[in-house]
Amino acid sequence: MTIQDLKTIVIIGTSRRGSLLSVALPSVLKQTKHPDALYIVSDEEMHLGNEDIFNKLRDKIRLKYLFNQREKNLSGAINTALYEIIGDGFDPERTYVAVLDDDDWWEPEYLESCFNEAINKYSDWIISGIVRHNEEDVGINLTIPESIAEWQFLRGNPHVQGSNLFVRLSKLLMAGGYDENLPSTTDRDVSLRLLALGDLRISFIKRHMVHHRAYGSGRLSEQGSKRKCQGLKRFYFKYQPLMDRQDEESFHRRSKEYFGCNVGISADDSKRDLLWLNPSHEENDKINIIIGVIVSDQSKFPSLIQDVLGFHYETQSISAVVVSDNAALPGDKIEEAQNELKEYGICNPDGGSE
Repeated sequence: MTIQDLKTIVIIGTSRRGSLLSVALPSVLKQTKHPDALYIVSDEEMHLGNEDIFNKLRDKIRLKYLFNQREKNLSGAINTALYEIIGDGFDPERTYVAVLDDDDWWEPEYLESCFNEAINKYSDWIISGIVRHNEEDVGINLTIPESIAEWQFLRGNPHVQGSNLFVRLSKLLMAGGYDENLPSTTDRDVSLRLLALGDLRISFIKRHMVHHRAYGSGRLSEQGSKRKCQGLKRFYFKYQPLMDRQDEESFHRRSKEYFGCNVGISADDSKRDLLWLNPSHEENDKINIIIGVIVSDQSKFPSLIQDVLGFHYETQSISAVVVSDNAALPGDKIEEAQNELKEYGICNPDGGSE
């Protein structure tokens, strides 16, 4: 892999125009290695075209401003950007994504350091240190992990969060992107799903290059924040089957001490949150699975279709296959795959094969 092969993209999900213009965007502009593209995603319309910093960035970087088309939270914003990035033709295997909160900032050499680590070690996920800034603006260097494992994210967070996420796009897509059902705790969730892939090459940079602002009104980390508590509860419902006793005790203790949240099952919990904990499916109920794939290599497409058919033959559970074609597949190959899928009764909801 050469420098010319790799691309770096920055995603900023924003709801705060002031900090976006005064903190996050100047940080991107000051990078010793500029990203190949910057995607800014907002839940609300922001008029940025006449801002000086916006114009300076546009002169140096491919810049896109997007309206969040999905759930109105950070996960929805990031997924909106991921969808756009794929549509713009970036190769997921040769593209890295760096996420930046709109009121956080990076040291000028952050992107270049992560990029060089990716080149030198062919890493999929690069993690560097965080400086946490409190209300007095005192910077506290958080510990940098030597390694990461599932139990650390089930119990708490080993200082891996939004603004120090630098990851290969293909791995982030394979992990499923961001969970829009979680109004908080998204960093721990996406980290767990990345680890679940099992074949990641993870590098750690022993420098504190990411600055996290941990104060200000309306933050998710505030004691008793409704969104924070809701996110922790849904995270617990999602991952409780993976937790041992110590994981659960640590999770509940931290939720209470750090955020003032009592996380557990109550009479007020919605059926939507509890359904998977109390499955009501009869043993013979049919389960319908929709498989989504991203094709970046034409040569692998036929074997992929055969794997799908083999799985369907064993389970009779696939109802549709949705393909995102980044490899410019020939029309005859697509038609051949459609016919094979039809023979096995795999169709889209409208009756045709994807």
